[in-house]
Amino acid sequence: MVTTVKVHINPAMTKLGDMFKVTNAIVKKATNRLDTVFRKQQKLLFATGGSSGGASWAPLSTGKASRSNYARDKGRKIGIKPILTYTGDLSKSYGRKRHPDHIAEGRRTASGQFEFIVGSSHPLAKIHRDGRTSPTFMPKRNPVQHTSLQTKARVDAVITPLLVEKFNKEIKKAQAWKAPRR
Repeated sequence: MVTTVKVHINPAMTKLGDMFKVTNAIVKKATNRLDTVFRKQQKLLFATGGSSGGASWAPLSTGKASRSNYARDKGRKIGIKPILTYTGDLSKSYGRKRHPDHIAEGRRTASGQFEFIVGSSHPLAKIHRDGRTSPTFMPKRNPVQHTSLQTKARVDAVITPLLVEKFNKEIKKAQAWKAPRR
């Protein structure tokens, strides 16, 4: 199961994209910019235990009252590590561009809209996002939670290359145009 963030561009913007003939190269550039912003946000999210995304992740279960003592078992096996970190592979799948589970895709859908997807296909991503009840209880700890400002930064990372750069090129073409001589 893939745990991703999707950025859909408003259909009105898609029409502007048609007008400016948005190329695959521009979509690729937008995808790369979005992915760069996303990876920085993910590294910070894991470093702060979720708090940079608006709310800290639930602590590991401890004590006799809990359904499991994952914190104790984890500590015995691997020592003290931050929450959502066992081997570090899940956070790497979000934060490293070349990780085999990392996802960064941009495309134009059949309906003509632009869609950008960043995230991870790591098997643990879904477990952490949804939580689980067995074999041991684990509360939801969304590895892609972000604040509205972080979401805006991702959208801005896409909009800038899609429209502003292409718009500037079109303006330069218009400025370079010379009327035919009579």
